[in-house]
Amino acid sequence: MRRVFRQILRFLAALVLLFATVALARATARLGWAAGFWRMTPTLLGLLGAVAVFCLGFRWRLVYVFGHELTHWLAAKICRRRTGTFRFTRDGGYVAVDRPNLFITLSPYFVPLYSLVWIGLYGIYLAFAGMPSRGMEFAFAVGLGLTYGFHVASTVWVLSMGQQDLLHGGRLLSWAVILFGNAAILFLAVVVATGRWAGGMAHLGACLRDQFRFLVQLVDLCWRFLAGLLQRAH
Repeated sequence: MRRVFRQILRFLAALVLLFATVALARATARLGWAAGFWRMTPTLLGLLGAVAVFCLGFRWRLVYVFGHELTHWLAAKICRRRTGTFRFTRDGGYVAVDRPNLFITLSPYFVPLYSLVWIGLYGIYLAFAGMPSRGMEFAFAVGLGLTYGFHVASTVWVLSMGQQDLLHGGRLLSWAVILFGNAAILFLAVVVATGRWAGGMAHLGACLRDQFRFLVQLVDLCWRFLAGLLQRAH
């Protein structure tokens, strides 16, 4: 009975996360359109370039595996879990973690570690150099796109081959967490890039309300349809 209850909770949690994921994706598109996608052209070029290079076979597997396992390790430290053996090769890696949770297990699939490192390096540069030049802003934007494109391409590639990490919380919930995590980080990235915090939250709130109204109308329509079938049966 407890197992059935746990499965029901996981299913409901997955639905809530997928609902939020759709809202985040719509809000990101709206915010980007309102701010002007042309402002993010260097980042988009970097992202597309990274994906193209990855598809041509330059996959930097050792770099990816190291970042993947390091993200597991960092997530474990954030959750105050003990860690042990840390290994990585081109063919795979391993980090021993005491009592891993869903965040620790799935974090490499939605946390763009190298993009965060790139942002940190740029922050250090700004702390010492002050206002950046146009060239440095362009280089940062392209580098951000390259690192995020590498994250997206590598994540899709490894997930397409099947991963044991997805079995920890069940495939449906795991996919929901991964999609939600990537959508949330992309939304925050666009908010930060455009500087439209209030506008971003407004778009997100509007998308959530629209989707909720749609669901209410859909449930009402289904209920009326079933009620009509029952009346005809009698």
